[in-house]
Amino acid sequence: MEYIVSSRVLPRILSKGAPMAPRSILYLTVEGVLIPRTAASIPERGARWSLHDDSSHLRQLTEILAENAHIAVVLHSVLVPRVGFRTIVQTFPGQLRSRIVGATVPGNRVIRKSRLDKHTNRYSWLSEDVSRRDPRQVTVLEGDARCVPVPLRERAVIVSAGLWAASRADWTRLRDLLTSSI
Repeated sequence: MEYIVSSRVLPRILSKGAPMAPRSILYLTVEGVLIPRTAASIPERGARWSLHDDSSHLRQLTEILAENAHIAVVLHSVLVPRVGFRTIVQTFPGQLRSRIVGATVPGNRVIRKSRLDKHTNRYSWLSEDVSRRDPRQVTVLEGDARCVPVPLRERAVIVSAGLWAASRADWTRLRDLLTSSI
């Protein structure tokens, strides 16, 4: 039996070798953390919006992730089903965009309305995604503590006023969580 593998996929498969243990994941919320919650309530599919590459909080987040090459980013956002995963990913600066490996909820045309009706809150999306991915280390960057399951709260940085208003202590905690091992 012969398999045809895309030349883009083959190097990734070969470089992985034996199955790897799940990587460390930063669950990153968009609304309320990277953009104000009010801005997140507007977009629908096809709407144009973007993150500002020159914002200091995005630069600082990118720098922290650059120091931690083992961290993958998973988007934890209601914007994913509303706007679409690819649309959101394209709004991120290049270095940050390359770290995004998925989302806690599907965000493409294959979404079935019934699936989203059963799982309408971000709390459930996060719990289910962590169970499914089973990462070695989890860090959550969230704007609302109610969206973080209790067992994950000790690995969460809650920035209720948004990342742009995060304190030095918030940034230090995020850096510490990302560099610590479980």
